[in-house]
Amino acid sequence: MVDQPRDVAGWLRALCEEGCVTPTHPWAACSARPAGFDAARFSRGQRVALDNIFSMAYAELVSMLMMFAFEDQTAVLLATGRSDTPIKAYFRYLSTMRRVRTWYEGDIWDPESAAGRNVRAVRGMHDHVTRRLEDSGTGSSLHVRAAALLPAGPASDPGLDGGVAGAAREAFADVCPAAPSATATCAAGPAINQRSMAVTQVAFIGLFVLEPARFGAHAVTDEDLDALVYVWWILGRALGILDRYNVCGDSLPEALGEGSLRDDDGLLRLRTARARCRAIVGGWALPRLALASERWQLMASALCDGAALAAPGLSLPLSLGFLVDVLGAVARRPFSGPAVERVMSRRDRVWRVLYRVVLDHAMRAAPGRAFHNALFRLSLWVSHWAERTCWRRDSALRGEGPNLLTQ
Repeated sequence: MVDQPRDVAGWLRALCEEGCVTPTHPWAACSARPAGFDAARFSRGQRVALDNIFSMAYAELVSMLMMFAFEDQTAVLLATGRSDTPIKAYFRYLSTMRRVRTWYEGDIWDPESAAGRNVRAVRGMHDHVTRRLEDSGTGSSLHVRAAALLPAGPASDPGLDGGVAGAAREAFADVCPAAPSATATCAAGPAINQRSMAVTQVAFIGLFVLEPARFGAHAVTDEDLDALVYVWWILGRALGILDRYNVCGDSLPEALGEGSLRDDDGLLRLRTARARCRAIVGGWALPRLALASERWQLMASALCDGAALAAPGLSLPLSLGFLVDVLGAVARRPFSGPAVERVMSRRDRVWRVLYRVVLDHAMRAAPGRAFHNALFRLSLWVSHWAERTCWRRDSALRGEGPNLLTQ
């Protein structure tokens, strides 16, 4: 067994330097329940996710703005050719959420269940992307070829400095730069690796676990969140993340500044996950957002404009403003709000007030949370219906464009 690093800094360093060249764990090695599996804890975590599905979906949407600042992540998404326009982003985002919802509803180890089929489907897609990139010789030049589709530099558009990417750079301008190894792309490793999977794990659960109330989850307790983290430890293993790199993995108490191995309240896994999420957000995501590029802006715009088809009022300036507020709470310091205010329209400001009323007040009550959960489930059903009836047969609607996997 490989020794675990005994602090968050050591864990983050190992994830940064080793994780980018380490492929995902084979399915055969993680297709069974782990030893000591706690079924009651897992079921509780699933219930927490379903009871807060709207909040978790919104947290993931906002977190995607962080993910797009990671060039490795964006290049792989560009390679698939399925996320660079609003309509494609709409179907991809809601299709992903439909898959994730099945993981909260069923037995991921049952090959006949929707949850089990979707775990294997995601593993298959990851393996397909990695294999196609390797077979075509694209892996080592992935970022170069992606740049041909969407420029990565911040200055290729003369008006960009006054746009949303410029506002992001200004908002996070005084963030300390990350270590060079943390911002460098990894040409030698597989396109989908342990580092990219850990960052994706943070996108799914990180901001929600750190600041649940900001996403309308006012009723969750630390015990609930600990069970949710346990679910994502299991899901991370099933998707190929080694325990050594799993954000929700084994606890490292020394990393939390407590200097003790005691776990009196039984929440050591939650505290460790929070420490790791905070380290990735503060050490990697914030410095990258301070360098937000045209590629970031175009991908983020596609996502937010696509999500607006299911959630009226969403826009990139509105979502960036929300992200700035959340990251300020995570980093325990305010970031520059005026920079984002300048790119917000009057309509964005009105919708920001409405969203704050919903998340801060309406969702404090159980009926408010149930109502918005039901709206989100309706959106998933509508997207599924649209995908089956018109998306697959209408190439113009799909807006099919360049795909690095077929070039």
